[in-house]
Amino acid sequence: METNLPGRDVRTTHLHAYGVWFPSQRLTLAAKAGGFAGVNDGEYLAGATNIYLTPDLALFTAVERTWYDAGFRDKGLTGSVGWPPVRKAPFALNMGVTRTEVSGPFNFGTKTAFVGVRTFYNRSGETTLRGREPTGPTGWPLTFGPQGLGLRAPRPAGCV
Repeated sequence: METNLPGRDVRTTHLHAYGVWFPSQRLTLAAKAGGFAGVNDGEYLAGATNIYLTPDLALFTAVERTWYDAGFRDKGLTGSVGWPPVRKAPFALNMGVTRTEVSGPFNFGTKTAFVGVRTFYNRSGETTLRGREPTGPTGWPLTFGPQGLGLRAPRPAGCV
């Protein structure tokens, strides 16, 4: 990843590993960890769950931590809900909140509420939210620092 700022080039190399586990049709667990080298070196670790309370109601949670070699640390917590208002419609409503805290030489925190529409383009014939999300967690919404590395993995054959 390369970012050009006025008078300065920022180059960062990310190395990471991630995994997704589907212990049941109603639960998806995910984890990712890695590091980055460049102007700001550091490491990160994250975990997430996607719980289908009903076939058409999903609760997503994520926790992320990042440690920068320059002495900064950040922590992100996210919770969101997904629900399709009409079962056969190719979209679902998503809403949630993310809390990010940064600590180190200076401290600050921010809360971000989000509301959105997710569209589905799969033609599997599935009509439930659980059946239409074959890629594990609904996304990693935190974008501060290296957390913007979304996590998407194919669902194993036979899982709905």
